[in-house]
Amino acid sequence: MMKLRKILTWVLVILWMTLIFYLSHKPATESNELSKGITEIIVETVEKVDPGVDIEVGRVNHIIRENAHFFS
Repeated sequence: MMKLRKILTWVLVILWMTLIFYLSHKPATESNELSKGITEIIVETVEKVDPGVDIEVGRVNHIIRENAHFFS
């Protein structure tokens, strides 16, 4: 059981490294489009929860892009 857990842990590490590499090699314009898509989903979700909220999409997109660097 411990051997399986160790193998699974390493598989997850390798998958995470692969994801970081894949997202890091994209050109800035393509990366920004991905961030904009995520931003739109977040803004739509927040507006459904609180329809009266005023959201600066550009600011949210900036926060998403900066956090992507931090978390990867």
